[in-house]
Amino acid sequence: MEPNFMGIAGASASYEQYNKAIQILSQAVELNELSGKTILIVGYSGLIGNALIEIINNANATGLLRAPIELIGAATRLDSKARLAASGVTLVQGSVADPDLYKRLPECDYIIYVAGTTSDYLAKPRQTVETQTYGLQLCLERFKICAGFLFISSTRVYGRITSGEPLTEETQAIVTPMQLDNVYDSAKRLGESLCLRASVFNNTRALVVRLSNIYGLKERSNSHTIITTLIRQSLMHRHMELTGPPISLRNYCSAIDAAQGILKTLMKGAPGQAYNIGSAEHLLTKEVAEIIAARMPFEVTISNRSSSDPPSIQRVSIEKAKSQLKYIPLLTLEELVPAMVVEMVSSKLTGQ
Repeated sequence: MEPNFMGIAGASASYEQYNKAIQILSQAVELNELSGKTILIVGYSGLIGNALIEIINNANATGLLRAPIELIGAATRLDSKARLAASGVTLVQGSVADPDLYKRLPECDYIIYVAGTTSDYLAKPRQTVETQTYGLQLCLERFKICAGFLFISSTRVYGRITSGEPLTEETQAIVTPMQLDNVYDSAKRLGESLCLRASVFNNTRALVVRLSNIYGLKERSNSHTIITTLIRQSLMHRHMELTGPPISLRNYCSAIDAAQGILKTLMKGAPGQAYNIGSAEHLLTKEVAEIIAARMPFEVTISNRSSSDPPSIQRVSIEKAKSQLKYIPLLTLEELVPAMVVEMVSSKLTGQ
């Protein structure tokens, strides 16, 4: 169904860029290598899982693969929106921290472990730690023998960086022992180490992808990433309030490009290795707000809440992924924001 653009400038071109990227990635050589294989996506119902499903379903629909790729999705809850997003996916419901889930899962060639909370980790500390440690270890034990096991980590494992130096996969983390960020960040660090252990002791082909700040279409209307929060503020109040330092620098990567990096790592990555997956797009928080404001069909004002926190400067290097995996990001935030605004308005109107 053709989306209603609701007066959002650039929305038509935004959807065209998105669909073009899907088409390009659906014909990638990695997907042909996955022909006839079974992929399990643990935690499939989030933004990354949706992007993976969309690319793989599109590849299956092209008829270019030697045989269809079979998708299995595991998630704690299978609500109506999660089921709708999982067209063509065999669904299995259960908690990753429940050993019974792994008894009900069939043998799979490849596993992508993307389970867990992101922006709401402080509201759900038990779930955050449980999914990245105990649940992950259960999954590693169940699929000790497989063609590839990929754990989705985060560039947040490097800690709070202020130097502005590019963060490579060898960068040493800067960590304050007692800090709220560690509920999420250190859980990811431990998850990475569990994957390394599986690679060293069990000879599992375990790999790690460290994602930067992810955005994209099909985000839940109650998502609380910085981008969805600013879009929501704009739509509700025609005003955005920046709560952190406006000159904090972050790397931003579309979910579609994240899915591209995940699939390339799954097929080409080295066991026991981590790969940064992001983009060439490093933006200040105030620049993100300005991009969003410029795409609204009405004037939006921006203010800064006073903050004593020093700005965080996270400049992510993706050179390893580019050189070893031939990873090339296709989308930018400015290109996708109009379509994201349309999606959020539509979600609000339909109650999804």
